[in-house]
Amino acid sequence: MNNQQWTESTGMLEPPILTVAHQFPFEWWADTAENIWITALEGGSNHWIDYIHTKGKDLKVGKQILQNFPVTIHHGSDGWDYSDTVHTLNGEVAHGASLRIIEKGIHMLDSWHIISSVMQGDIDAEIADQIIQRGLFGELVYG
Repeated sequence: MNNQQWTESTGMLEPPILTVAHQFPFEWWADTAENIWITALEGGSNHWIDYIHTKGKDLKVGKQILQNFPVTIHHGSDGWDYSDTVHTLNGEVAHGASLRIIEKGIHMLDSWHIISSVMQGDIDAEIADQIIQRGLFGELVYG
């Protein structure tokens, strides 16, 4: 059935939206958050992330990520600016929390296929990058 047939037979312009809610256990969140951060840091997001500051916490350990610690991400620079006394990174700074970035990013995914992949633990670099960007910025900023 195409959109025109749908509209003619139901009187609705589009099919209704189906919302599914499921509460995953802490272990799933720890494993999934760890998987997303590792995949993003080792390939998915390294084209736009310049530096991450976590005050000593580890984004590659799921149980630490669940503590929802502050994360400062320097991004979008063309590199380091060097002077005789100071080395600075030009670009922008974004702030978030380790687990909240993941949670928000997953909620903002716009494809059931991608959401299903995340639920099954099948997270590639592109998916990890989408989750981090959406969770941090509220949208995809970097291609």
